[in-house]
Amino acid sequence: MKNKKLTALLLAATMMTGVLAGCGGGNDDDQADDGTLKTVTPGKLTVTISPDFAPTVFVDPSKEGQDRYVGTEVALARYIAQELGLELVLSPMSFEACQIAVSSGQADFSVNGYAPTDKRAENYLFSDTYKITEDEDEGQTSICLADKADKYTDLPNYEGLKAGVQMSSLQEQLTVEQLPNAEIVYYSDLNTGIMQLRAGDFDIMSVDVTNGKTMIASNPDLVFTGHYFDYSADGTVALIQKGNDAMAEAINSVLPGAKEHYSEWIAEAYALSNIGVQETLDDQGNVVSQEGTN
Repeated sequence: MKNKKLTALLLAATMMTGVLAGCGGGNDDDQADDGTLKTVTPGKLTVTISPDFAPTVFVDPSKEGQDRYVGTEVALARYIAQELGLELVLSPMSFEACQIAVSSGQADFSVNGYAPTDKRAENYLFSDTYKITEDEDEGQTSICLADKADKYTDLPNYEGLKAGVQMSSLQEQLTVEQLPNAEIVYYSDLNTGIMQLRAGDFDIMSVDVTNGKTMIASNPDLVFTGHYFDYSADGTVALIQKGNDAMAEAINSVLPGAKEHYSEWIAEAYALSNIGVQETLDDQGNVVSQEGTN
């Protein structure tokens, strides 16, 4: 009798383990999928953003809640959610945290003007590439204080150069590879980077041309150094968790239809950049500081 009871208990425990495993979410086995689109939260599309990249991702202070997040890539995220019939949930946090949230299964994907680098390909699935703005073809460069621009005309041969880069960014990779004599100093976000540049923490700040234009427009004491990194622009991508092929396929299925909206999104983003702000967030999504985009 005892053996029969023990057998029954073991069978029940095994069945319960199977039920719990089926209810779990966010791990690679759940996302290494059977072809069915699954999201972190059923019926919702969770997308991480770092709103300090005008005109790509930033904040409209005249609005509240989810509507306050604007920019070309935010418009794309809204379009994807609408086409997939899902409720969009924008989750703002620091640039690095955005990527970690995707790789750990806490978000469905992230858009922040990501370049499809080999290093990122080791950790993420990419959507198909897209180019919302023509500035994406203008490359990667650096900025410095205007009154010191004449010092940085030959960056590859400048001895003692300190270069500011954002961790886990394309600019970090390019600076390390192409300015090997430079001492790398990290900044958490663009707003903080500008403050560190002014404080003398580093001499130049490696940036994307699109962001650089907005930064210079808002800060007349900054200029481009004139140095461009050797980089062929392939467009940008959404970052998706490894194994979540169904999500990549779903995004790719609606990207072609987004093209007809690009000019509208660009015009709106640049118009809003006149009143918008760039928010600095910590890894938990708390606002640390704000700075106008113009």
